[in-house]
Amino acid sequence: MPSFTLGFRQVGKVELRRDKRFHGPTFTVEVGDYRYETVNWSLGGLLLRNYEGRFFSNMPLLVHISVKNPARDRKTLETLTIEARVVRNDQHKRLLALKFVKLTPQMIKFLERAYITHKRQIG
Repeated sequence: MPSFTLGFRQVGKVELRRDKRFHGPTFTVEVGDYRYETVNWSLGGLLLRNYEGRFFSNMPLLVHISVKNPARDRKTLETLTIEARVVRNDQHKRLLALKFVKLTPQMIKFLERAYITHKRQIG
């Protein structure tokens, strides 16, 4: 299956990231007792807003990521548990950047399904 984000280059300037970042759909992410929403995401990881945790760089985390699936029911959440590592935490901007430890076929299907559903919703 071809990747929908690998080898991304931004028009006009080279994007140094390996994966294209997406702003939608917005995922709800739970890490321990903390709940965040994504600013953006890619096949490489997640950028989370409203960070108030106490996570430090390279810290391993177990993350529960969920998204509403309106195709089934507006209240239905699809949830996946993944392993990630903290890349950056910014207390001032209240951002937390996470990198996926391993991109599994299950994760790719989850993200792809959420992306396709989101694209159908916005036209």
